Amino acid sequence: MNVEKMFNVRANNTVPTIISSDGEFYNTFIDYIRNNSKLLNQSIIVEGNPQQNYYFDIENTSNNVYEGEIKSKFKPMNSFSCIPKLLVYEFGLSINSQKNIFNNINENKEKQILENIIYKPFLRSVEKNVINGDYFDKSILSSTDIYTGTNDFNSLLKFIRLLKLKNENNVVIVNPEIMNDIIDTITIESYLTEYLLNKTIEGIRIIESLECLKTDIFGIDPTKICLVIYPELQIKKFSLIDFPTEYIYHIFSFVNGGDMFNSGYRMRIV
Repeated sequence: MNVEKMFNVRANNTVPTIISSDGEFYNTFIDYIRNNSKLLNQSIIVEGNPQQNYYFDIENTSNNVYEGEIKSKFKPMNSFSCIPKLLVYEFGLSINSQKNIFNNINENKEKQILENIIYKPFLRSVEKNVINGDYFDKSILSSTDIYTGTNDFNSLLKFIRLLKLKNENNVVIVNPEIMNDIIDTITIESYLTEYLLNKTIEGIRIIESLECLKTDIFGIDPTKICLVIYPELQIKKFSLIDFPTEYIYHIFSFVNGGDMFNSGYRMRIV
C-alpha cells in the first residue's frame, strides 16, 4: 500500500478500490493500536471476515477441594459472537494538495501521511465505539452495572476500590472536563502526586478521553476488550461538481467488538 496508489484511484467508481489485501493494513494497524492506544493496547484482536460470526470464549477454571485433594474440575464457559461491521471515515483533498504530497516523498514521509489519514482516524473511531458508541455490539456504555457518585475525588476513589474487587486488571476512563474538576477536590498530597506523576490512583491507570460522556466514569478490564478487524482496506474517491479540483475520499474496512465479557462498570455522576 502506498500514498500515490490511494490518491490515483478512479473517481466516482461504484465499486470500491482495494488498497491493501495482503494483510498489510491488518498487521500495521494492530501495531499502531498496541503502540498508541492507552485503552486498546492490551485488547484481544483477531482477523475477521464481514460475512462470518466470530466467537470469543472465556473460561474460569474452578476446583472442588476435599480434605486437601482435588476431587473434580470444571470449566464454565461463556461465549459471545460478533460480525465485523463497515467502518468508514471521510477526508478531502485538492489536486494541488495531492501533487504536494507526491513531491520528494520518502518512506518516512509516506509512513507519516498514512498514519495521519488512516491509522489515527481509524483508531479514534474504534475507541469511540468501544467507549460509548451504539454501533459496535458491546460498548462499555452497554454495561448493566451502574453505580452513582458525585464529581469529586472521594467518589472516584470508592469507584476504583470497587473495580479492584471485580477485575484483576482495570483502567478508568473519564472525560477530561470531569477529571479536571476531580483533581481540584484531591486533599491528600500523596494521591495528587501519584496522579500528576503517573496518571494513576492507587495503581489504577486513569485514561482521559473526549469520547467519554460527561455524565459517566467508566472502569474496565482492558485485557477483555475484544476486536475483530477485516484485513482488507478499501477506498472510494468522489469528485465534486462545484469544485472540480477537489475530491472526497471514503476509506473503510470492517471492525466490531467491545466489552464482550461484561467486565465494564459505570459510575453515573449525580
